[in-house]
Amino acid sequence: MTPDETLVVLERSRGLRFAFPSSFGNPGLEGDAPEREEVAEAVRVLEPQAADELAGNAWRLWMVSPRDVEGGRTVVAGRESSSALYGAGLFALQAGNVAESRRLNERALTVADTPVDKALAHIGLGRAASYEGDAEQALRHALEAREAAAALGEAMGQAPVQRELELRRVVLHLHAQAVRLRGDFDEAAELLEQSLALNRRIGDEGMVDVEQYNLGFVNLRRGEVETAVRYLAEMGDDPLAAAALAFARGELETARALLDQVDPDLPPDDRAEAEWLRTQL
Repeated sequence: MTPDETLVVLERSRGLRFAFPSSFGNPGLEGDAPEREEVAEAVRVLEPQAADELAGNAWRLWMVSPRDVEGGRTVVAGRESSSALYGAGLFALQAGNVAESRRLNERALTVADTPVDKALAHIGLGRAASYEGDAEQALRHALEAREAAAALGEAMGQAPVQRELELRRVVLHLHAQAVRLRGDFDEAAELLEQSLALNRRIGDEGMVDVEQYNLGFVNLRRGEVETAVRYLAEMGDDPLAAAALAFARGELETARALLDQVDPDLPPDDRAEAEWLRTQL
């Protein structure tokens, strides 16, 4: 790749738009994008500051289906822009390295110089805290992210309203999960309902499913069985949701059999629900 070609890739990366740029799932690529191979080669060739910018702009390409966590980690490895560090932290979390994710997001927060970057770094730190089971730290970072997002204004770029809503919904989700982790299921249900409504407004169907799933378990915990059944019935063939649904309906033997099918390698919140369900059965 020639120097001129790398600069073309960098310029194209500045026009990348993602519907859900802070997402732990598919970020929703909008429009044309350079190939992953082009970005990876340009990152290797460009001088450090430009490589940092390119990696920060483009790492989400590795989150779009087909996802390639290891390829994405290679592109952001050693990069020092706040956006690239946030991406590296997200990839580390997806790879199961929670301590590394926390370290990278702490660095991202240190170098963040815009409200967007500060909000994202706090989101990354909140996710890591949730995975570590630290409800108070998760809640602190969710509220810090909300404060940073409140200062966004025109810093959000060409679509400030949509991007601001996207950050708000991630912060709401983190806030709800932190409160849930702390055991306050009534407040968690209220926040999750707000998050569900906002995800429907934005059009993130993946997160609509996630929040319905979470609301099923939270309502089961708080004794709102009919509401729990309504949400859990939407979850299809998921074994843990199916086990919880059977339990809510009083089908205890079915619930035990389904629970035995649940993959033990679950995220912390789902693992806690599986353990709670076992104690009930």
